[in-house]
Order: sequence, then C-alpha cells, then structure tokens
Amino acid sequence: MSSKDFKSEPGKLSDSPADAPDQIASGADGAYRMTEWFGAVFFYLVNFRRKQFDYFFQKKFERRNFWVGYLLYLLVPLLALIGIIWIAK
Repeated sequence: MSSKDFKSEPGKLSDSPADAPDQIASGADGAYRMTEWFGAVFFYLVNFRRKQFDYFFQKKFERRNFWVGYLLYLLVPLLALIGIIWIAK
C-alpha cells in the first residue's frame, strides 16, 4: 500500500503527523496573533480612526503591534488589580 491510500478526504482531519501543521495552529501562535491584534487596535484607536484598521494590521507593523500589544496584555490586568486594591482601602 502506498501513502496515497491513507490520505483523508478533503475537509476531514488526517491522523498523519505530516499533515498536522496544516490543520492545527499552536497555542503560541494564537497568543502571538492576539497580542499583535491588540497592538493594531491600540494604534487604530490612538489615530482616532483616521485610517482603516487594515493599514495598522500590515506585515510591516507586525513587530511594533506585537510589542505594544504585549505591554497592553501585561499592564491592563496589573492596573485593574491596582485599581481594585485602591478602591478596597
């Protein structure tokens, strides 16, 4: 039997590890894309929506969006926690 005999039908998941990258995104990739998206949204809002969102979500801004989104991802929960502690006093 050849490997062609074991190929799955289109649209169905295969058990072959060689096909895995096409089927499943890793958790790290999802986290990277989420922080990149946060950064793009930040710059979109800071520019008062003068440019389309797609402009800020371009490949050339990927690194900038990632780092700004990562800082937002870290700072927003920290500031919320500080605010809750401050209010509780």
